[in-house]
Amino acid sequence: MRLVASSADLANKKMAWPGGVLSLSLSLCFLAAAFTESIGIHAIFGAFMIGVALGDSKHLSEKAKEIVHQFINNIFAPLFFVGIGLKVNFLVNFDFTITIVILIIAFAGKLIGAGTGAYLGGFSKRESLAVGFGMNARGAMEIILGLIALEAGLINPTIFVSLVIMALITSMTSGPMMKWMLNLKS
Repeated sequence: MRLVASSADLANKKMAWPGGVLSLSLSLCFLAAAFTESIGIHAIFGAFMIGVALGDSKHLSEKAKEIVHQFINNIFAPLFFVGIGLKVNFLVNFDFTITIVILIIAFAGKLIGAGTGAYLGGFSKRESLAVGFGMNARGAMEIILGLIALEAGLINPTIFVSLVIMALITSMTSGPMMKWMLNLKS
């Protein structure tokens, strides 16, 4: 991680702005992805680790982090979701019952797990539920893990479609539900 931090510092000082930071970030992610793939771990985990290291780097300015963030959200995220859409037919593989069961399990798991932990940590019941809703958001990493499971044959396309829907619903409802919980009258 020190190598990542020093590379980020070098990119900020010596490379063209903002292309240098983007080039360095992408190069490090691709190298880490290739490394983890070569040792038998899915490529996404190497890229994820570099992303975490770059995101936590004090050597990368907030402006640089924002540019990388915007690049990822506006270029890679849409390509990723298009790629998912090309792998699975969402209309054919949608099962309402399975989706509801997965949503119930997802909500219950986070509300009970995170909420109980917050309650035991001294939060009020309302605050504990707000923590549970805040932790309920699932996003790209869960979809990526579902995609890996689909490609490995561990789940079928129907379960995958339900997992994608669960990730989207929990991400969209997390903030409003947390705010609603905190705004309720005691």
